[in-house]
Amino acid sequence: VIKTSSPLEINTDSIHWIPKEIVNQFPVPCIMADPFIVKKDGKYYIFYEEKSGKRNSNHGNICVLESTDGVSWEYLGYALDAPFHLSWPNVFELEGEYYMIPERGATLEMAIYKAVDFPMKWKKEVIIRIGEDYADPILYRYNKVWYLFVWEKQVLSLYYNDNFLEDDWTLHSSSPVATGSGSRPAGQIYTFNNERYMFLQMSDGSYGTGVYAYVIDSISTTDFQMHRIDNPILWKHGDDVAKDGMHTLNYVQMHDGSYLCVVDGTITKERTTWKCSWKNTPKFHWFWNQID
Repeated sequence: VIKTSSPLEINTDSIHWIPKEIVNQFPVPCIMADPFIVKKDGKYYIFYEEKSGKRNSNHGNICVLESTDGVSWEYLGYALDAPFHLSWPNVFELEGEYYMIPERGATLEMAIYKAVDFPMKWKKEVIIRIGEDYADPILYRYNKVWYLFVWEKQVLSLYYNDNFLEDDWTLHSSSPVATGSGSRPAGQIYTFNNERYMFLQMSDGSYGTGVYAYVIDSISTTDFQMHRIDNPILWKHGDDVAKDGMHTLNYVQMHDGSYLCVVDGTITKERTTWKCSWKNTPKFHWFWNQID
């Protein structure tokens, strides 16, 4: 997390990295990634992907952190849990209700969830089936039209719909709107200083080395145009947590007008043996907290 006067100007030396020891469910090192942040009733909530301490684990769940000041964080536990991989907990507010459209791994479908007891209890509202291989969905509403950006087979595809809770999406004529190593979403779409910004991650020789901001110049059911700001917002940093890159950026505005940003970092370490014992065995909680 980092407090800044502009989400487009982040001093990486001032980032406060949330320690993995805050998570008691799994032995350290667990994996924490894809942070999204929302503000509700004077509190801040970070939703993120969490994997167990097993370095070869391919099973992620959606977890939640809570804070009253944006500095000290409390681990609340699992918001979404399933027998398949979950990541990218894209949480957003609409007319006082909170929704989430996460990535659901190999299920070959997307689902939109609605909070019935925020932040820990969610109900599936609709299943979206538009492709066979997708990641990191983004929903954006403009002029009463919903736009869905989704990363499919190395391209950023665009769909639109009048009602985001109906599985009736039309492929946009401008799709794909980005291709190649800089086409994967890195966060939500935000309006800042009267400009619409999309964040996309750059994979410069490896996964998620940095994040660029794109200005959306025009968006409608018949047209889409955007251009990239030259300098990256986030990039490889230091010799520790973000040594090999950063690939997610989301933020909320604080009461004093500043912005509280959440980012993640990547560092590649040598694989270590994960020793099994009753002390570090994960709780098999999904039997009674399972979603579909």
